[in-house]
Amino acid sequence: MKAVSMSRELFDRVKQMKMDRQVILSIHSVYDTVINTVDAGYKLITILSPGKPLVPLSIRIPDPAGFESFKHHKTLTLGFTPESSIRLSDPEVVDLYLYPHIQEIPKLVSAAEKLLDFLARKASPDSFYGMVQPLLSSARLDGSDGWNHSAQEIMLPRIAKYLRTLSLSETIDSNLNVYGFGRGLTPSSDDFVLGLGAVFQYAGDSRLNLVKQHGERFLPSTTFISGQMLQNAWNGQYGISVHQLFSAMASERLSEGVLAEFTAYGHTSGMDALCGIVTGIQILGGREFTV
Repeated sequence: MKAVSMSRELFDRVKQMKMDRQVILSIHSVYDTVINTVDAGYKLITILSPGKPLVPLSIRIPDPAGFESFKHHKTLTLGFTPESSIRLSDPEVVDLYLYPHIQEIPKLVSAAEKLLDFLARKASPDSFYGMVQPLLSSARLDGSDGWNHSAQEIMLPRIAKYLRTLSLSETIDSNLNVYGFGRGLTPSSDDFVLGLGAVFQYAGDSRLNLVKQHGERFLPSTTFISGQMLQNAWNGQYGISVHQLFSAMASERLSEGVLAEFTAYGHTSGMDALCGIVTGIQILGGREFTV
């Protein structure tokens, strides 16, 4: 990853300002964002340049401890000139925010009820939720009734079974055996697993390591794009849409509009990721997966 190091002069200017460490707002003039860990408690947004989405530009603070001086200023706008090797035509102007782990699990558990309600009302029949939900109350959960079943017909009941029992290892394994199926590779189990891992990532929960451990074995069997997406996610690199959704949940500002925007991605990608997020929250809260 090519990086843009902040000059000492600019860093000194940054240290003189104050920032509210709870704030994350919209990022201007960027297609997407990823996250780098700054220290144990905070994360620094990394910017993907417009028009050059494969060249992440990192703003690196030489002294992470300097963030302790930031307190109450909501935003900090920085202008910087990238390294010449990146060759962007104009300096980028970005907004820099600190984003703490969401450690108040009850807020996420409370949000899960709204997420489930939204899925029940809005998920299409060919989404992950739409196909698994009817099986959650089904008596036949093993796919072994003497018929030749497709991977979809065999794995979906297993997924439903593991969701119902909240067995994380089994849920990951069964999902990653069906990376995309049906019309337009829908529903996408990779999107589901991305959402599942995002919950543990944002909550600072060690079960993220289990998601990585099980998931990495399946990367060679999926598409390049899916594999890259999951590897980036397991390294804490998510799009701004994911940040906005978790920010809304953490600040108890979750609305129909926020959910509609998040689930508008792809054919069912947003819905499939949302189902994974709900599952992760249910596991965190130790609750049974109900619909």
